[in-house]
Amino acid sequence: MTLVKKMTALGAFTLERDDLVAISQRIASCIPKSFCVETDRPVVVSVDGTFKSGKKIFADYGRAALLNVGADDFEFYRWGNYPRDNNDLIEVKTLGERILCRGVNDYDEYAYRVANDNGLDVSFINLAWGSHSFGDNLDPKASLMAHFARRMTGGVVFVHNANTEFMAPDIEIRIEADYGDKQVNGGRRICPDVLRILG
Repeated sequence: MTLVKKMTALGAFTLERDDLVAISQRIASCIPKSFCVETDRPVVVSVDGTFKSGKKIFADYGRAALLNVGADDFEFYRWGNYPRDNNDLIEVKTLGERILCRGVNDYDEYAYRVANDNGLDVSFINLAWGSHSFGDNLDPKASLMAHFARRMTGGVVFVHNANTEFMAPDIEIRIEADYGDKQVNGGRRICPDVLRILG
């Protein structure tokens, strides 16, 4: 019997940042834990879209939902302050969880929940940048492979700005932003023409 992977496309219209936060948390919470156990085959979530559309929200809040901690409870090195050696782990203890963080904020981030029987690795890489904790000026495919090699166990990888020709994501997210400063339902929102978009 052949198992056929059926892709289902879903759409959502958001008005504010909190909507993206809620969607990212729901998507992450729908990933079965049994899918996150294979070290060599993490769940790959591809996030692509327009500039400053909120793509990073999916990694930040999806990671927090998967590890069951707050989105601000992680600590990563800033670019320029990264020690390129084996002593790059930052230990964070939060809400009873022990999290090991490594990598460069907004470039490549790794968060590993330390647990006796329930370790989980949730990472992020932005392939639009050529500089990462593992090296500089690698092509996007080589950067992705190097990122996978630094992971500790199974889990989830959020890949931003990827060319899906060299990877097969399990979940694809495309986010478009239309900026403006209009009044919608009595409040300031960033969408300039709701009726046109709802169509």
